[in-house]
Amino acid sequence: MTLLSPEATSIQPGHEPIAPAATPVGVLAPVRIVLCGEDQQIVRIEDIAPASDGFIEEVVRITDALAREQGGSMPLPALREVITNLVHAHFAAASIIIMDAGRRIVVADRGPGIADADRALLPGYSTATAVHRRYMRGTGMGLPLAKAALAAVGGRMSIDANLSHGSIVSLDLTPAPPSDAAASGGRPRLSDREKRVLSLLGDLGTAGPSIIANDLRIPLSTAHRLLTRLEQAALVLRDAKGKRRLSEKGIQQIGLIFSQ
Repeated sequence: MTLLSPEATSIQPGHEPIAPAATPVGVLAPVRIVLCGEDQQIVRIEDIAPASDGFIEEVVRITDALAREQGGSMPLPALREVITNLVHAHFAAASIIIMDAGRRIVVADRGPGIADADRALLPGYSTATAVHRRYMRGTGMGLPLAKAALAAVGGRMSIDANLSHGSIVSLDLTPAPPSDAAASGGRPRLSDREKRVLSLLGDLGTAGPSIIANDLRIPLSTAHRLLTRLEQAALVLRDAKGKRRLSEKGIQQIGLIFSQ
C-alpha cells in the first residue's frame, strides 16, 4: 500500500483548502483540524493528508500544538486515544475542532458510528478488525483510558451520534457549570435556550445534539453545551446511542416553564 507523506495546508475562513498533489490510497483519509477563536469563530484550518508512517501521531502532534497555543492543556493520552479511535471510521470526513481557548476539543467523523456509547467507555469492548489493528491496539481500552485521563484532571468526555451516521467525541476541560438548584428553591435556573431544548425534547421524545442544533438553529457545539448542562442538572437522560430524553425531573420542569 502506498500512502502520501503528511502535509498540512493552512487556509483562512471562506477559502477552499489546497488539494494534495494526489489522492491518498488506503484505509486512512485526510483529517481537517479547525481552530476556533472567541465566540466560536473559525480562525484557522489545517488539512492533514495520510502517510504510511506516523500519520496518527502527526495529527495528534498538530492538534496538541494548536490547543496549547491557545492556552489549553488537554491530557495527551486522552487526545491520542480519541484520535486513534478514528481508525474505526477510516477517518471518513474526520474533523477535529479546538475551541474555548484549547480547553475543549471535539473529534467528529462520518463513519459507521458507535452503536453503544456506554459500553464503548468500558474496558474490553471493541469492534476492531485485523485491518484496524494495523493502526491501533484494538483491545477496547482506548476510550476508557481517554475518559480516565480526563477525569484525573477534572475533565469530562462524552460520545454522541453525528447526523445520520458517524460519531462525535468531546473532550472538555472547561469548568463544569455550578449547581444553582439550592439558590432557586431546589429548581435549577435555566437560560432561555435551555428551556427551548427542554421544550423540544418534550415534543420529540428523544433527540441527539445534531437534531437540537438543526431545530433551534444553533451551532452543534452550543447544543452539546446545553445538553451537558441539562444532564448535570438531572433534567435529561442519555441513552446508549447518545440520544437524550426528559427525566422525571425534566418533565416537572417543563410544567413549571409553561405555568410561568
